[in-house]
Amino acid sequence: MATFSGPDRDPRGWTATVVYYALASGNPAGAEGFDWVDATDAGSLAFDHNRLVEAAIQRLRAKGSWSNLPAFFLPPSFTLSELRRT
Repeated sequence: MATFSGPDRDPRGWTATVVYYALASGNPAGAEGFDWVDATDAGSLAFDHNRLVEAAIQRLRAKGSWSNLPAFFLPPSFTLSELRRT
């Protein structure tokens, strides 16, 4: 989670945005009707939203470098090499 604010983020004036991120596989329950895209290929978003998506990706990658988060994407048995790749 992160908060972004400032007078130059939106041409209509000062704005504040709180960004949350979540990891999801497939189409999460209750999310019908949304177009799901890969965060690294979100295209051109409005205002500074590409920067916000990039900040979330960087935070997630950083967390993956010091936590056990990547292990949750692997099967019950995995090799150390597989964990490093993940």
